[in-house]
Amino acid sequence: MHPLVKAYKEEFKINSNSEDAIQMQRYMKSSMPYYGVRSPIKKKIDLRLKKKFELKNFDEWYLVINELWDAQYREERYAAMTVLSQYKIYHTLKIVPLIEHLIVTGAWWDFIDGLAPNTVGSLLKKYPKEMRKTLESWNNSKQMWLRRASILSQLKFKSETDEKLLYSFIRNRMHEDEFFIRKAIGWAFREYSKTNKESVRDFISENKNELSKLSIKEGSKYI
Repeated sequence: MHPLVKAYKEEFKINSNSEDAIQMQRYMKSSMPYYGVRSPIKKKIDLRLKKKFELKNFDEWYLVINELWDAQYREERYAAMTVLSQYKIYHTLKIVPLIEHLIVTGAWWDFIDGLAPNTVGSLLKKYPKEMRKTLESWNNSKQMWLRRASILSQLKFKSETDEKLLYSFIRNRMHEDEFFIRKAIGWAFREYSKTNKESVRDFISENKNELSKLSIKEGSKYI
């Protein structure tokens, strides 16, 4: 076990709260248990351990993420995502299989909604040609969370949004009954409308008979 992984486990045990753990697990509808470490406390742990342990190369960083992800408690998976985000120097196309693994095995919104607009989004900006192909594949995947991730990948792009790509993903998935896909479409509309209100309004109007009521409601908040 890597020393950083061991340190995270020890910190989480020290700061655990059984009552909070039960409430957190219930709220997240998770089969995976919690230590019951509240977010402000976890953030302090993250900062403290970041200063104490330096991951000096890609392989060490990759190992720590996987060890934390494969651990027993949900906070350890949150720690894996934190370590992932702390070392953007290692964010290259080499980590795409890792990100796909985290999305598929995480299979819930608390993981995907952090990974998609942040890590996946940053990779799309750095490697638009290669990531476009990856996201097109995800958008047609049997794995619902990969489909959701493709739709949310440009959530923070604002004026840099590839509108053609975004709308193609939405058109491809707007007939789905899946709640998390319909919600993602609405969220993508809502964020892009802050930059291009007219475009979103026109798209919704032109496709109102195919879009779900949920997607329209969520996406029309600012238009």
